Amino acid sequence: MTDEPLHNPHDRFFKETLGRRAIAKDFFEAYLPATVVEQLDWERLARQEGSFVDETLRERHADLLFTVPWKGKQAFLYCLFEHQRTQDPLLAYRLLRYMVRIWETEINSTPGARSLSAILPIVLHQGDKAWEISDRFGSLLELPSQDLEEIADCIPDFKYWLVDLAKRPMDDLRGGVLLRAILATVKVASGGEWVERLSELAPLLGAALKEHDVGFVKVCLEYLMRGTGDVDLRRFRSKLEQINIGEIKEEVMTLADQLIQEGQQEEARAIIRRLLTRRFGPLPAWAVEKVEQASIDDSEKWAEKILDAPSLEAVFEE
Repeated sequence: MTDEPLHNPHDRFFKETLGRRAIAKDFFEAYLPATVVEQLDWERLARQEGSFVDETLRERHADLLFTVPWKGKQAFLYCLFEHQRTQDPLLAYRLLRYMVRIWETEINSTPGARSLSAILPIVLHQGDKAWEISDRFGSLLELPSQDLEEIADCIPDFKYWLVDLAKRPMDDLRGGVLLRAILATVKVASGGEWVERLSELAPLLGAALKEHDVGFVKVCLEYLMRGTGDVDLRRFRSKLEQINIGEIKEEVMTLADQLIQEGQQEEARAIIRRLLTRRFGPLPAWAVEKVEQASIDDSEKWAEKILDAPSLEAVFEE
């Protein structure tokens, strides 16, 4: 289990929204089978900190773990956010790895344990194409025959519940206002031209504001700006002017301006790195650090000195 700062915008959004106990409760009650929902003690639902996802897969997966009493026993509710465009045929295998890590954590925290808590896995899929991969682990196993009763009990298998946003139209999203706003944000973000669909989100974001959850709406809009790859932030800002997001409009506009400036700064830094490397060869660590902290003014000043400077150090002299 890892417990690191949330630098990944998908992970951060997932945990700042569905990580809220009330919203998580709403999500599980809306998307788990009714027969399961009615047996769990939702008043004692509790989030567990940390992540069980492979370090190398943080750009594809984010996860949340909760405990909940189940008829005198403890159960885990494990939600995996699958936010890559291409579908992973080994997802059930990766999910099993994460589940084993949950059990390992449970064993380590309960010396002498002789049993394990049940894990109920649910996957939230963000992609723009409907999920086409089996939801059963057993489908990954290549067997010469599928109907050998003698070995059936020896073959590991489990299924996970899938919430496939690609298959669900906006008006079929379940749950309360905040949950539907989250899922709508994720759904819109998965499309290529999401800026043009911003108006589809406006009613749900407006409803969230009526529930006095200003911070929540800001998180949703920030995710769209930071978590969707290359986006024309000027076009986003222009579109934002046309929709009603009430009292937070000025703050969101300020954030958009900040991200635009950050983009311009990073573009200027990239140009300086290329020019310095071409003139002086591979850059030492101190020079790389200096460039990474440069403002646009710094980059412009250094760019004027690169051709005539006798040394790398001279470029940065005041």
